[in-house]
Amino acid sequence: MNRVDVASVVENWVDQNRMRIESEDARLSVSYEVDRDPAAASLSIDGPERIGSVTVWDSGSAEFQVGAIANGTIVANESLNWRGADELGRICDRLMRSVLDSGQNPRMISSYSEAAEALARQLPSEITRVESSPGVFTIFGESWHLVVFCRWWFTQADALVIDGDGLDSGDAESIVDSLNGRRVVGFGYDTPRPAVARLDFADGSVLSFETDSDYEPWTLVTAAGSFIAALSDFG
Repeated sequence: MNRVDVASVVENWVDQNRMRIESEDARLSVSYEVDRDPAAASLSIDGPERIGSVTVWDSGSAEFQVGAIANGTIVANESLNWRGADELGRICDRLMRSVLDSGQNPRMISSYSEAAEALARQLPSEITRVESSPGVFTIFGESWHLVVFCRWWFTQADALVIDGDGLDSGDAESIVDSLNGRRVVGFGYDTPRPAVARLDFADGSVLSFETDSDYEPWTLVTAAGSFIAALSDFG
């Protein structure tokens, strides 16, 4: 197995995200153990309301912890497996979101049906902001947001507009940007393909995304809690 240079990946991630973290009155620290086997990198973020850390090893494992400062509640304490620099970057992204987005309910939702009910209570809802980068985009509604890491496609009047696996083209990025301001009226699964989730918009367009792995293909955060999708949920 070709091992990822964890120190280099984490260092690059820190360079890209330090300003945002510090702008949120959070403190960032990082350390490396490159002379051991397996080599390791540790990233910690101390926010106003939560603290979190992740240690990753170039063997492909990681330990992920997040806790609330005020009452000592453990928000997350997980052993993870990862493959490749992209998944390692996503773990760091998740740590940052978990610490900085502490205004959301830290409760974890355990099933899709409960997540769908939680979002349904907040619909209809206008999309207020969209953030995108290669391979991932985040849709923000009113007190909820959806992070998509997986294959997705967009249809209008039942016709495929674009099949955008990530944000590898200008057309895909343009479609994602165009979601800003649209009104979400429904959230559910494609009945013939239960691993495919969808957002339905008031204008009849649909954003579909496929639950194609066990590693956070998409995450929904609502006022009632957070749901992390996994392919194993569908047998």
